[in-house]
Amino acid sequence: MVIWYLSHSKFPTEHDGLAATYAFEELGKSYAKPAVKNASMRLLEFICKRNPGLIPEYKLYLEEIIENERDTLVRKAKQQMKEFAKSNG
Repeated sequence: MVIWYLSHSKFPTEHDGLAATYAFEELGKSYAKPAVKNASMRLLEFICKRNPGLIPEYKLYLEEIIENERDTLVRKAKQQMKEFAKSNG
């Protein structure tokens, strides 16, 4: 529930580190529900826009999702990878 709330709200940048840590933990759990992973991806996309230094780590998680998750999460992960590629030139 916390991930969903954070992914749908704006919060001060000083909380980005803690929110990113929590989202990465949930995204890395093999038993996490797809809805939780989807919200984690949404939250990390928002945080990475404010903190581009997290993008390389997030890309590793996206690659793992592309290899091992359901089609809906794979599509979202591929879309985010394309957006990162566009923003990097």
